[in-house]
Amino acid sequence: MNDPFVIGISGSIGSGKSLVRHLLALRGVLPVDADELIHFLLMEGKTGYHEVVHAFGSEILEDNGKLDREKLGNLVFRDPRQLQKLEAILHPLVHQIMLDMLAISPSSLIVVEAIKLYTSQLLQLCDSRWFVTATLDSQLSRLKKTRGMDVDAAMQRLHQQYFPEDAQIDYFIENSGNIEETWEQVNGIWYEMCSENSKFRATLDRSAKKVPRVMLDYPAMQLAERHALQPLMEWAASDSLQDPVNWEEVIFNKRYFVNRIPSSPSAFLLWKFDHFNAIVSMDAAELDESSILSALEEIEMIACSWLGNNMILNIRNGSGSLEEKLCIAGYHECSTDSWNRHPFLEFVPVKGGTMEIPWVKLFADGIGRFIP
Repeated sequence: MNDPFVIGISGSIGSGKSLVRHLLALRGVLPVDADELIHFLLMEGKTGYHEVVHAFGSEILEDNGKLDREKLGNLVFRDPRQLQKLEAILHPLVHQIMLDMLAISPSSLIVVEAIKLYTSQLLQLCDSRWFVTATLDSQLSRLKKTRGMDVDAAMQRLHQQYFPEDAQIDYFIENSGNIEETWEQVNGIWYEMCSENSKFRATLDRSAKKVPRVMLDYPAMQLAERHALQPLMEWAASDSLQDPVNWEEVIFNKRYFVNRIPSSPSAFLLWKFDHFNAIVSMDAAELDESSILSALEEIEMIACSWLGNNMILNIRNGSGSLEEKLCIAGYHECSTDSWNRHPFLEFVPVKGGTMEIPWVKLFADGIGRFIP
């Protein structure tokens, strides 16, 4: 039976838990967001969907039968009793998914982010518990920027959150500053665990032998050539190009990964791991096709070790020759109809509402098999 090392991350809404999870993923740690597992459970036809509709009624459904998360959220976050009822349905299901995943996960190091970590069974699975904090001003600013919440809505959510006073916390991370300060804290904890935690050290040794860590971390991003990063920024955040000094902040805060393309040290691929989909963005015009395929193989190796459901390629200027090679490698061009037939693709954020040339490769061994 697999015995991975699990890091649990919790903290208040808007504290920046997801950034800390991403900074660990840059080291090869399998990133799990409990909210994403809940999204899977609430898909039409899944166990969570049926139980929640039975408990709250058809009023929380859209006309097409899918669950309206905004309606459900408005209902439960205004009434603590309704929120408890929802959690009583979903938390045991999330816990079982994690148990199934841990039993056979290819990854030896796992980080799970859960705002309810300290009041759920997930806490029992954690070998190390981290808590992320931030000033109220930082939290309100993030919630406005990332979720469009006004002050009243944000404060309502903040006031409903509860963390036990006697919660066992191994490490605190203060995340009100810039990404460099947060990286240094994560880095310090990592090396402290290497020196003081024998299970972590042994697990790290096993993990290093399985999947090479090829993503650029924060120091490597700072050293990367700025002109080479320009195309990446056009994909990641065209609204943030006014301040090119902090490009690495923009990329990592939006939870992107950057991989060098083999044999082309000044060329990179940009990708995300969102809802267990590895989403790669590239402009193929000036890239060697063999190098592209080699870089995709590296990302695919990571995605499979992270129990990814799909590889998705968002390509500009792809040639017929590249398309032929992608077909041989197991990708297929995904039309709107076929996109809708693959349920876990519905969570893929699509830039501008469309993808130039979406190519998809499905994995049978992704986390989707664990969603009841």
